[in-house]
Amino acid sequence: MDVVGVRRAWKTYLLYYWAKRLMDEGENVIYLNFEDRRLHPLDWDLIEEVERQALLKGRTYLMLDEVQEFPEWGRWARSLYDRRREVKLIVRSTSRILQPEISSLLTGRHVTLKLFPLNFLEFITSKDIHLKGLPEEESLLMNLFDEYLRWGAFPEVTLLEEKGLLLRSYYEDILYRDLVGRFGIREVQTMESFLKYLLTKVGRPFSIRRAKNFLASYGISAGTRTIFRSTGMLEEIFLFFFVQAYGKVKDALRHPRKAYTVDLGLKRLATTKEDRGAELENLIFLHFKRNGEEIRYWKGDKGEVDLLIMGKYTVQVAWELTSDNERRELAPLVECAKRDRVKPLLVTYEQEDVIEREGMKIRVIPAYKLLLESRVMIS
Repeated sequence: MDVVGVRRAWKTYLLYYWAKRLMDEGENVIYLNFEDRRLHPLDWDLIEEVERQALLKGRTYLMLDEVQEFPEWGRWARSLYDRRREVKLIVRSTSRILQPEISSLLTGRHVTLKLFPLNFLEFITSKDIHLKGLPEEESLLMNLFDEYLRWGAFPEVTLLEEKGLLLRSYYEDILYRDLVGRFGIREVQTMESFLKYLLTKVGRPFSIRRAKNFLASYGISAGTRTIFRSTGMLEEIFLFFFVQAYGKVKDALRHPRKAYTVDLGLKRLATTKEDRGAELENLIFLHFKRNGEEIRYWKGDKGEVDLLIMGKYTVQVAWELTSDNERRELAPLVECAKRDRVKPLLVTYEQEDVIEREGMKIRVIPAYKLLLESRVMIS
């Protein structure tokens, strides 16, 4: 098994939990964190001792944490596994780039677990609140949702009153350790400015040309290749997701991708300006992404649909549905639903309704209710 995800999503905590459970059941567990400086520089005598212990104990769960810090881990783990099939590997990393190596190493016998910051139900539970489904809970849920939308859901952050300082430390760890350190970035100012730019554009179309112009306005020169590589790095560490328009490859590439961040709390470090509709869309994107859905956005003759959940739903996100924006929001939603034979859904901040258009029923649902549903059921 490999466990991947953004920094501070409690991947190591999960390994500790599994280790305790396994040891309580009488299993043998060896845990190595390659980010632990006490192991550096990595000594092959230590690795050989770990191997010897694993071979001596019979069935052993070998937990390798932050494996990207040990470049030769794959070769060593494969050799160990080939000689002793009773060794069970659990691998954790903050980098997507290692997934092909893990898949190759554990072909046909591995499971990937992707960890995100807390979903809304986990966020509520972390505050020791247990819902009973009563009508009077709605006000409480809306207040909790406002906090969730504004500050995100890194587990430790949710437990603090003062969230800004901890989020700042996360941001700096991601910038200097996961990006600058791991990828050997020399133009640190360029990366930091680009990261802040993206955090102000969550839920919006992103184009390399506009990013270049933004950086140029601050006297920073960055080429197309540099920006393209930077988006790849941000995806590799699970900080951003870039979504293409639906269609054939050549058609999709004509349109800008949309950028979504893994946690909205980080956006507060880049700007105090709110973009409530885009932030709400980012949250709904994460809801479907957590569930492993394949996601695109959709452009048609009547406009754009925010999220196309492939084979299932077409989703429009609007902070509020009004007489001014109703046609703009609903017309492309119906068009997409008919063309792709999927169910239409309109997510708002607090409105709830069922609207009929062109023989189709569109469910209008408050975001917090959608986030608490395990499945979206359209009546």
